[in-house]
Formats: sequence, C-alpha cells, structure tokens
Amino acid sequence: MSYIKNRIFVLLAAAASLTASIAGAAEICECGFIVGGDYLYWSPCLSNMHFAAEGESLLTDEQNDVTYHFIGSDWDPGFRVFLGKEDLFGCFDVMATYTNFNSTHTADAYNESPLLSSTWPTPVPVENNAYATAYWKIDFQRVELTAGYSIEFGRGCGLHLQPFAGVDYATISQDRIDEMLDVIPVETGDNQVSPTLSNTMTRSLDYKGVGPMVGLGYTFELCEGLATFGRASISVLVGEADIKDNQEIFDNRGEVAETITNIQNYKDDCVCVPGVHLQTGFSYRACICNSWLVLRVGYEYLQWIDAPSFLLYNTASPGSFTGLNRNSVTFQGFFGGIAYSF
Repeated sequence: MSYIKNRIFVLLAAAASLTASIAGAAEICECGFIVGGDYLYWSPCLSNMHFAAEGESLLTDEQNDVTYHFIGSDWDPGFRVFLGKEDLFGCFDVMATYTNFNSTHTADAYNESPLLSSTWPTPVPVENNAYATAYWKIDFQRVELTAGYSIEFGRGCGLHLQPFAGVDYATISQDRIDEMLDVIPVETGDNQVSPTLSNTMTRSLDYKGVGPMVGLGYTFELCEGLATFGRASISVLVGEADIKDNQEIFDNRGEVAETITNIQNYKDDCVCVPGVHLQTGFSYRACICNSWLVLRVGYEYLQWIDAPSFLLYNTASPGSFTGLNRNSVTFQGFFGGIAYSF
C-alpha cells in the first residue's frame, strides 16, 4: 500500500461535483472520459503549535507574566489531478483523484535574560535557554477512488445530485526540529559567537491509513454554461503511526565538551482517524468540438479529526512518554482548475 505514496501513478479523477455537472450534458456531447487538474492554494492549521515560553521572572514563580511563541502557518501551493469515466455499465460515474500538498514553516524567539523555556517536554530537560528556533514541515498526499450515481431533476430545473461512495487513502507526514540555545549564534564577521549549551529535538511523524468514504455532490445551473457546485464527504482511515524523536544535548561549559543523545521510537499499528471534506464554488462549461471544457474555482475545507501528533513526555520521569498524542490536522483554502471531457 505504501507504493501509492511515492508514485503519481495515474491521471486521476474528477471530483463528484464536477462530474455531476458534466453528466447531465452527455446527451449533447457524448462524453465518456474526464481528465483534468486543480491548482491548490491552501493553508494548514494545527492547534498547540507553541515552541517556547518567555517570562519576566523564573517560569516556576507564582507571580509571573508569560508570553508564548507559536509556529505560524502560511499559504502554499499544491495540486490535484483526476481521471474519470461516466456511465460505466450504463449507470455509474467512476473516478479517482490524487492530491498533493506540502508546507514548511519556521519561527524563533529571543530573550536577553536566560528566562526562555521550551513548552515541549523532552526526555532530558535543559535550563539556561536564551534563544529558541522551530522548524515544521507537513506533507500530505491522498488518493480517492469513488463510484457515484447522477440524478437529474428535469431539464428545466438545472439541479443535479450525485451520491457517491468509495475508498479513501491518505498519508500525513510531519517533520519538526526544535532547538534551544544559550546565545544567538553568529557565524560571520569578527564577533563570532557559538553556543556553549544547546538542546535539539528532531522529530518525525508518519501516518498512513485507508478506509471507506461516502458523500454527496451537487450542481445547480444558474444560466447557460455557468453553475454553482458543492461537495461533502466523510471518511474513516484505519492505519499506522510511526513516530521517532532524537534529542541531542551539547554542553561545552566545562573543560571537556559533552554530547548526550536520547532516541525514542514509537509505532502504533491501529490508529483510526475520521475525516470531513467540504467544497463549494462556481464552474463554467462550453461544448467544443463535441467535447466539454470545464473551468471551475472554489473554496474547500479538509480536516482529519484527532490525527496522531508528536509524543508528550512525563517531566516527572525523564525519558518516559504519556502515550500517543492527538491533534486535528486541517487544510483550508482555494482551488481553481480545468477539466476536459471527451
């Protein structure tokens, strides 16, 4: 199953809403296959993306004013390609869709006094921090294989519905590097400064799962060629989570530099993740040379609820973790694309 992640192995499938808008016109253009793609402009959204806390006094004091620093999200491009077949066996519209999106984000925080603390418990805590950096990357890939049935509500109505069901496969991979230093490193010029104490946590999280999905798409023709469409689906992934943490502490404050390495490996073979996907937008179609050309633009929201997240550690017992952590993974943003039906 993992080979799906590494290969864009087909020209994949029109979303149900787009297929539904074309299905009603097959009598005119005698369309059978659909091929096309979408340009995605998404923003990933995860909660609890803090990496450092800054206090006016020791963070353990009862009277304190603490400021938290977070890894912010941004907008990045992605793509979706699709291939479909209408009226298979004279009844069903079959389609497959491949989606690819990845995003990278960085952040840092500095305090002139060593009162900066990491907010992610580590197997071995380290004090005397003054500079914190964070790096986070998420890579998302998805394959949908569905079969739907088009329902047309009369020629004068302009409304088409398409219930559909199928199989959903997705991979969500995250990489994160958090680093705490006692000074800001300066690599150039006469005033070179190197940290004497550093605490670096390099983390990777890979989740992949497959499961059933059901949904409903619609199109409503506003005028000749112009329509509004929508699509809603739910799915449940059943898969495995593979998490690796590598902590390295470098201490050069004594006569001899010391490096401590702590490696944590965690693998869960049965992790269930429900998902919801919503789309809405406008499409325009034109019949050219006995084939349909369709343009569309819209907004979509995709959330994987309680997806696996990085490990949390028990600060009272360094080196032990509290079990699999969970954090919903959300992608939301805009898309625009073209499809050709022939």
